[in-house]
Amino acid sequence: ALYKYHKTAGVLVLGLMLFRIALRLRLGAPPKLESLTPQERILSTAVQHLLYLALIALPVFGWLATAAGGFPVEFFNWTLPGLIGKDKALSEILFTLHGLAALAVMLLLGLHIAGALRHWLIKRDGVMRRMSLFG
Repeated sequence: ALYKYHKTAGVLVLGLMLFRIALRLRLGAPPKLESLTPQERILSTAVQHLLYLALIALPVFGWLATAAGGFPVEFFNWTLPGLIGKDKALSEILFTLHGLAALAVMLLLGLHIAGALRHWLIKRDGVMRRMSLFG
């Protein structure tokens, strides 16, 4: 049951990320605050883009690794198409990439949180208000 919920969570993350990217393409990104230094602009943009990439790669690698391993790709009580055939060697490579993508997400999330805390507690420059849904 744990694997089923893990796979379901991965499919949900993939769907939400694709929706988020579609919204971002449709509506555009909000402008960066003037208070950001050039280095902060570069770092924040890089972390955001890498986080998007990792949050897409993570479930895709998991989906493909599962299919290549000959296991069902489950989403709640549905079995989704595997997309690729069974290949044990490829499955091992893809599971390794899935694990590396998970580490990348954790690292990037840590950087994102550290940056947010820096702007909130040290710089106090309004970045947190910009990020908040309650503005």
